[in-house]
Amino acid sequence: WCQAVVPAIRKNDKEACIVGPAISSFDIPFLEACFERGLLDLVDGVTVHPYRNAWLGPETALEEYELVKILIEQYRPSNKRIPVISGEWGYSTTHLPPAKQGNYLVRQWISNMMAEIPISIWYDWHDDGQDPQNAEHNFGTVFWDYQAKPAYTGMKTFIRELNGYSVAGRISLVNFND
Repeated sequence: WCQAVVPAIRKNDKEACIVGPAISSFDIPFLEACFERGLLDLVDGVTVHPYRNAWLGPETALEEYELVKILIEQYRPSNKRIPVISGEWGYSTTHLPPAKQGNYLVRQWISNMMAEIPISIWYDWHDDGQDPQNAEHNFGTVFWDYQAKPAYTGMKTFIRELNGYSVAGRISLVNFND
């Protein structure tokens, strides 16, 4: 599909930024198969959706990001830098308390900064429905009625307080969540 579509896009827009394959999780065998077939010759970035279950914090994606970067280095054209992009990732308040979702949002962004992920897209801005038992309805940073969740407050505070800063590393602490 990419081998047919990407040349058509580039023919009409030479400056287009094309990313893919937008896989859910880190399907390393699938990515390697795509890279072997020339995907990295076609795209400007590799997108993953690093979803975790509610018991796995965002930092658990760091090792998998590194695996993807190693694969990219093995298959990328020598004249091209290809970043990994977090194209979609969030946690539903159906599976964890809103305060923990807010904590995870900030930790996700910091983890992505540590992994040098240039784009981090949180899923979702707004709850998609009102059923507290439907996970898909509860990924938002705001509730259905637009009242802020702790994730919204965490996002707003993170941007305001850390704007312009970068991550230098992680300090080892007794509690992994600190």
